[in-house]
Amino acid sequence: MTDQVPTAVPAPEAPSLSDCAREPIHIPGAVQAHGTLLVLAEPDLTVTHAAANLARYLGVALEEVLGFPLERSCPAGAAALRAALAEGACGADPAVRFDFEPPAGRPVLEARFHRHDGRALLELEPPGEDAPGGAGPADLAGFIERLEGCATRYDIARWTADLVSRSTGFDRVMVYRFLPDWSGDVIAEVRHAVEPAYLGLHFPASDIPAQARELYRVSLLRSIADVHGEVVPLVADPAGRDAARPVDLGRSNLRTVSPIHLEYLRNMGVGATLVASLMVEGRLWGLIACHHPTGRRSGAGTRDLLSRIAVITAGALERSIAADIAQARRRTEARLAALEGVFDSGRDSVAALLCGDRGLRDLGMADGVALYVDGAVAAFGRTPDTHEIRHLVERHGASAPSGTGGAVVATDCLDELEPQASAFDETVAGLLMVEIAAQPRLVALAFRREVVQEIFWGGDPQKPASADAGRLSPRKSFERWRQTVTGRCPPWSPEVVDGWGNCPGGWSPRRAARTG
Repeated sequence: MTDQVPTAVPAPEAPSLSDCAREPIHIPGAVQAHGTLLVLAEPDLTVTHAAANLARYLGVALEEVLGFPLERSCPAGAAALRAALAEGACGADPAVRFDFEPPAGRPVLEARFHRHDGRALLELEPPGEDAPGGAGPADLAGFIERLEGCATRYDIARWTADLVSRSTGFDRVMVYRFLPDWSGDVIAEVRHAVEPAYLGLHFPASDIPAQARELYRVSLLRSIADVHGEVVPLVADPAGRDAARPVDLGRSNLRTVSPIHLEYLRNMGVGATLVASLMVEGRLWGLIACHHPTGRRSGAGTRDLLSRIAVITAGALERSIAADIAQARRRTEARLAALEGVFDSGRDSVAALLCGDRGLRDLGMADGVALYVDGAVAAFGRTPDTHEIRHLVERHGASAPSGTGGAVVATDCLDELEPQASAFDETVAGLLMVEIAAQPRLVALAFRREVVQEIFWGGDPQKPASADAGRLSPRKSFERWRQTVTGRCPPWSPEVVDGWGNCPGGWSPRRAARTG
């Protein structure tokens, strides 16, 4: 140990409008003030970094801790850590939890130890506030039984929000679902009457950018005790070999968050949050988000309970989604089998393929269908003109090996596929196209008409942020904002797309000889 002065770990520069989406929020160089953090080098548990507020909780100056083994300043706490590590009873959580006894008779702290990025992190905080009457084993058993009887994912979300609200004491609890473009909507909400309602509102993907979603994926619980709270920098041992490398706090409960996100929450009138991730088949499906108008620090009991509820809810969602997919696939398989029957019957009528109750139109659940054979087109139902169909195939189709299924092109907005085209506006909005054979070139197409939708957003989605006084600021309004969406059809489901990709082979030009 030298007599050099400890130095604060430099935090990344504040993001600009152009690089906000790349803000390195996993290495903020700071923690929240309601606890403290030490970075340890194993096996001797030498302290390489520590939060600047260490003395507040341990009663030991930074200079007496940095660069020394933890036993030197906190012998009882270090012994408890080694004992907890020796037990190795972490369960599914990679973190080790135990009680940490500071020196000089200070109050016992809740400790959480985990390894990440080649480092060992020890988080310490006083016991937090647990809501009275939190859910017990009987409540959770009843909750599981209730979710098994839910008919829809909205019902699952509603019962989840109800239990979390009763168990955590937060003024607002929402279940937030991510959509395919990573925007999201609130599908369940329990709130106090004074809180504004967000149920049914959509929020743009920029509100939870990619790097934030990644942290929600790898760290399944996130707490902000006070959006107005102090930010405490990490301090490195200047003589340490690893002093210059930023500390990855992506899996830390105490990690501070982006100043932009804190301002976003303040603009919403939120003082504290507790958020659990809903992981379905390894993918971030949504969030259980708890908001409170004032600062609120949840205890370990509340956090553990929310984590367990999130796992139960995610399991129910996964089963519900799997059941829907299985049912849709059964319907698609039945339609495919019926289409095979059309071929087996030996009928040469294009009409039977296009518009029969067992034809392509039914398989695609479409408003119109067409066949393209080496430039000739036959169409039925609501479709573009023949020359427009020919243009779509020749511009956007991809030839497949003869006798095999080819790549599927699917869009719910033809304007995006053909930005210059206006002829589709009043006819169709969606296209599903599959190459059936290369010699002769045989392509099947399905079309859907436009369905005008009204979407309600939590604020104008086109104005997610603004530049104030040379810095980036999140939007300030979350008032209900209505958007009328035109030029789109209902999205093609994965089952329909897969069904078209598995269309029976053996189609011959004789079966599509009559063209329209």
